Amino acid sequence: MVRSRSGFRLTIRARITLSVALLIALGGGILVAGLNVFMRFGPVWALPTSPAATVESSAELFGSGTALGDLPAADLNLYGPIDGGPEDLAIALPALEIRDVSDVFDTLLWSSLIALVVIVALGAVAAWLLAGRVLAPLHEINEAARGATPSRLDQRVGLRGPRDELTDLSDTLDEMLDRLERAFRAQQLFAANASHELRTPLATEKAMLDMLLDGPEPSQAEYRVVAERLREVNARSIARGEALLELTRSQMGLGDPEQQGREPRELREAGELLADPLERCQEAAAARGRTGAAEVTPHALPAQPALLGRLLDNLLGN
Repeated sequence: MVRSRSGFRLTIRARITLSVALLIALGGGILVAGLNVFMRFGPVWALPTSPAATVESSAELFGSGTALGDLPAADLNLYGPIDGGPEDLAIALPALEIRDVSDVFDTLLWSSLIALVVIVALGAVAAWLLAGRVLAPLHEINEAARGATPSRLDQRVGLRGPRDELTDLSDTLDEMLDRLERAFRAQQLFAANASHELRTPLATEKAMLDMLLDGPEPSQAEYRVVAERLREVNARSIARGEALLELTRSQMGLGDPEQQGREPRELREAGELLADPLERCQEAAAARGRTGAAEVTPHALPAQPALLGRLLDNLLGN
């Protein structure tokens, strides 16, 4: 049964990437929120209201020997006059202005958010690459499963590497393909054996019926003789079919697990096993004007009677 594919669904790789990115964003968001809450309500802030109050001269700000006039005006934010410098030059501060505590909080918040976005993006890229590497063996398993056809049942995954869930899946699929190949071969063998084994009984039944119908009007006794012979042929055909089924099941490993690997359950005398095949062989020889005899040494054989009987039938028939 094939499930219909309806609607859009992300691939496993995309879902893993999205999940990792969301987890990073969630964790980073909690960290940023906690940090900002702590910085706002934890420490007690005290910033000077006049930037000039913290710097007395250009030597204190830049070190001795530094001329403020040599600095580009574009890099400076100018506030009140400085001792020792030109009258039109004020204290040099960075371009990022921190005027009060709220500026500190805003700067911290925006810098944290920018850093979080960068980290989430890098994490998503790393998750995409890592997921692709981890899921690569699944493509090999998928290709091996697709390549298993009735004409190519020897296809195997053969995944190598450390022992993990993917190698276990690969081994399980290989074992399933082994069983499938054995079952398919056994099915082919059963069909060939059934066609070969049942050809003779069916031909015999047809010959008996033709003889009965094409000849003169048979008597009641002749009807009975033919019916009894047909019943015997039919019983042998049923036994052959059961023997073939038993043989196929044993080849496929579908027999009783408790009996697998044990000695056969029945010990039968060789004369008993050969009685029916010899009788059928003698009847066939008599129909051709020949006679046959056999001497059987008493001996007990551990065997499955149906399979051994089929073997003896084929041997004596040949």
